[in-house]
Amino acid sequence: MEETLNNLREWGLRERAILGIALVGSHARGMARPESDVDLVILLDDPLALAGDAEWMTRFGSVRRVSDEDWGPVKAKRVHYADGKEVEFGFASPAWAATEPCDAGTLGVVKSGIRVVYDPKGLFRNLAIAARPDRPERHVLRSTCGRYERRIWFVPGIEDGRHELAVFLDGEFYLHDMDCLPVIRECMTAGGVLSMSCVFVSFQDSASRHKDYTCNADYSRFIAEDVVAWARKHDERITSPDHLICGVSLSGLAAAYTVMQHPHAFSSALCQSGSFWWLADNAILFPSTSARFWLSVGTQEIETRVPHPPTGLFQRVSQIEGVEAAARSFESRGGTVHYNLYSGGHAFSSWREELAPALRWLVGSAGSSRC
Repeated sequence: MEETLNNLREWGLRERAILGIALVGSHARGMARPESDVDLVILLDDPLALAGDAEWMTRFGSVRRVSDEDWGPVKAKRVHYADGKEVEFGFASPAWAATEPCDAGTLGVVKSGIRVVYDPKGLFRNLAIAARPDRPERHVLRSTCGRYERRIWFVPGIEDGRHELAVFLDGEFYLHDMDCLPVIRECMTAGGVLSMSCVFVSFQDSASRHKDYTCNADYSRFIAEDVVAWARKHDERITSPDHLICGVSLSGLAAAYTVMQHPHAFSSALCQSGSFWWLADNAILFPSTSARFWLSVGTQEIETRVPHPPTGLFQRVSQIEGVEAAARSFESRGGTVHYNLYSGGHAFSSWREELAPALRWLVGSAGSSRC
């Protein structure tokens, strides 16, 4: 299955017409039997764009026979492979994944299990977030300069009174892939973290991530000024001057850059496997800082000379080397750094596991490490 999913991701990257690929059904729920079909939903502007081209089917094995299926708005090809597996490739337009409002049939599919395979525009993740029983408030925020328009999700703190604010970049990753809300709520109710309201900011698409998160002064200003101002207006309990900004991978780099450039808006940063390798080839003069940083990286993050599609972003040094260099740099500028080397790789499961201790260290209540 993992080999099939990797092939599907490669297919998505190479086939421009594909807007997203998701695994649904029993395999997505982790309840598949050996004879279970592999069910996929593939988003295309024209759902019939690949109907007449059988070559793509052979990417996943030797084809024995093909039959047409009809899932209502989804047109499907059931492909029987020589190795015994059966795959239903369901093709739908982006309207199938619309969330304003969600289609009842689509919600039924999503609630029965969905695993995002390829999602450059966040269409499937946005849908999965909307299908959550505890789904957060969804808004669209436009910057005062008119350059940025992003989806944001808002989760209020659990207590009345003075609040802190936590801003999470790569909001889709935190809400869907990391399923962070139960962790955050547990931290606030029993885990030694003060009540805080949370804003999750959409990454919009893969190309925008590369542009926005590589120490982009305009985007950081949007986060520090427009997003923070919106949150404070939306929730008047956010009165504490201490705010946290969080990011994962490339947005971890952006979180550190933003807390450095806008100390009036943020006093601490959570940078989970931050892509500080970018700094090896791009000189950034960081100012002095009194901020707190949780910097983490996995023991398996040792790859070098890695291309990052779709923009050609190139990683020359390893993730570990980049994070260790950042830790030394931030400490030399007056920052307080907690360096967490965890066992594992560049994975959402590892980042979720460290989220609670990171939050306790960064925004702990009275008696915690903040005192």
